[in-house]
Amino acid sequence: MHSTNQIASFDKINNTYWVYPLLVITAFLYLSVFSFATSPHYWDYISDNGTFIMLGKLFLDGRIPYLEYFDHKGPILIFIEALGLSLSSDDRTGIFILQIAQLSITLAFLYNAARCLLSTINSLTVLLIALVFFTFTIEGGNLSEEHSLPFISLTLWLTIQFWLSTPNRVKALHLLLIGICGGILFWLRLNNMGIVCACTLFIFIVTCKNKDWKGVRKIVLYFTLGFLLITVPIIVYFRIHNALYELIYASFIFNLKYVDTSDTGSLFGSLIGTVIYIFKCWTPFIVLAAGTFLFYRKHKDYKVILLSALLFVFGLITTHTGAAYHHYMTLNIPILAFGCILGLYAITQNSEKKKLSWIIFLIVFIPASWICISRYITLEKSETPPYYIERARDIASKIPENERNSVYPYMVLSKFLPSAGLMPYNGIKYFTLQEWHARHEKKILDEINEMMETHPPLWIITEYRDQSKNTRFLEILDEKYIPYYRNHIFELFRLNDGTVKPLEINDSIQ
Repeated sequence: MHSTNQIASFDKINNTYWVYPLLVITAFLYLSVFSFATSPHYWDYISDNGTFIMLGKLFLDGRIPYLEYFDHKGPILIFIEALGLSLSSDDRTGIFILQIAQLSITLAFLYNAARCLLSTINSLTVLLIALVFFTFTIEGGNLSEEHSLPFISLTLWLTIQFWLSTPNRVKALHLLLIGICGGILFWLRLNNMGIVCACTLFIFIVTCKNKDWKGVRKIVLYFTLGFLLITVPIIVYFRIHNALYELIYASFIFNLKYVDTSDTGSLFGSLIGTVIYIFKCWTPFIVLAAGTFLFYRKHKDYKVILLSALLFVFGLITTHTGAAYHHYMTLNIPILAFGCILGLYAITQNSEKKKLSWIIFLIVFIPASWICISRYITLEKSETPPYYIERARDIASKIPENERNSVYPYMVLSKFLPSAGLMPYNGIKYFTLQEWHARHEKKILDEINEMMETHPPLWIITEYRDQSKNTRFLEILDEKYIPYYRNHIFELFRLNDGTVKPLEINDSIQ
């Protein structure tokens, strides 16, 4: 039987500093291929990415989140987007630079977590497996789950250090950092902090079992302090701007309704769909269970069972509750990495098995390279010309510059505003996906209709008007507005105040 002390001292972290530049280069190349929502090799803004970019733009424009514009993600996401946009005059480039930094940091944390037990080559194998899995959940990039990975990975690394220490003692600085990570994820998206909860609970349970009551007090004190370092400035900011209730409503109350009414439909509609679902949604948990079994069989360490069980439960709850979209599974990449760490250590722990480490690396590297290349080719084939962006900019060009502050898009894709280069009308906070949000909060349509009746914007742009279920909005559109222009995607309406005449309807644009 091996003690945790023997495990921890078997293969200490070496000063392999050459790895870190390699991780940065890897992050750049990886995101260049797979982050097609922000990579300079692609052009499209892609679904949620378009909304998130607008959240950052509106914040930099001086608008108060949740009070003057609405989304159900937390304020940390808005701040992250604003930071990325500040890095470059081109919005997609700025976000891309931020993504490279984030992924580099994530890989560095996971690498150091792996080096607590594994050799350099085995640690790189863990990163390779994690990146391959990420290709199936990144879904274009610049999503809240991707932004969460550095904080989840740091927490896991610090927790592994605690687990392997003898006696189990956690440093005050580590607890403070875990508390900060918890606070960031809490205010980014509540579901994203599942692994932090699991790790914190693991540290707390082990410390209690060891009857280290001083350590228990330290956990409560420093974790709370770290959490408050993030929470207090956020509360103060929104309190100063009289938007505290709006913050709580959007971040928590609305999300509870969202979870209650969300449905991803049938997950087992076809054999291929079932295989994809199992691969994306269950691979991290299967690998975690297998790695834990292999490790425990050799070392009989109950703490690894406890940590893995907590990661399994919290990971399952936070990624499979409500609408279990595939990009949610990005949050489970650290769980996958931990399972790989345990399994590889159990298989290759003896020094005479160094050749086996290289064999495993090659076994992973060759198919991983094939998967990445084929994935790139698939993405290339699925790329279309910038048809949508051209039509969005065409419709925007018909609006006079001095009236572009009074444009309200309704029933358009979330990527429309950044594609068109427009900012939404400031008279109503629901600037995108209005009827989707209204599925979870019916009063949203009432507020929009009231705005249309009492202080209507000069311009309305629609894309899927025929799919709207807001009949009152359509009635007001017919009563107060005149069709001004259209192309093969969008329709532009002008408030009928007698000052303008419609342009010739342009059906020639393909």
